[in-house]
Amino acid sequence: MRLSAVLLTLLIGFSARSENEITIGRSSANVFKIVPDFEEPLPLPHSPFAGIVGYATDEVGFHSAFVDDPDNDLFTLSSASNLRFVLQAKQPGMEVWNDHGSAYMGVSESFFIGPPFFDTHPIWNIVSGTPGSSYALTLVTHPKRLLGASSGFIGRCCRKKKKCAEKV
Repeated sequence: MRLSAVLLTLLIGFSARSENEITIGRSSANVFKIVPDFEEPLPLPHSPFAGIVGYATDEVGFHSAFVDDPDNDLFTLSSASNLRFVLQAKQPGMEVWNDHGSAYMGVSESFFIGPPFFDTHPIWNIVSGTPGSSYALTLVTHPKRLLGASSGFIGRCCRKKKKCAEKV
């Protein structure tokens, strides 16, 4: 099984963009690809959601590649694809909400992304912690019907508006 990792850093602050994308597609060799379109660190604001404490955003979304981009070796997924991500690990203080928006995801729980074309936005949430500390979670994106491979996604958050000192 082939795993490719993407590191995402979220910080307390405000983003200049209204939405940030993590594009999911495939290469010309039919290898599953995950491509973030933003630079790190990515600001994480005070939660704008009623009932969600701390710092949170839904502006980091998973999008399918909508058109073939041969210059970047990124191509659309088969319409028969059906994706989900599974939360593999998380540190205390870092949460991601389930695909119903009703509770935090537990380790080994899956989040439905669906078939292309998709545009889904989990709620990323730092609920507690010390400013300047980093918080991480690990997601593995599984194509249920695609290539027989998974692509790893490692998410990381910080509580302060400065770069994290550690790498996951």
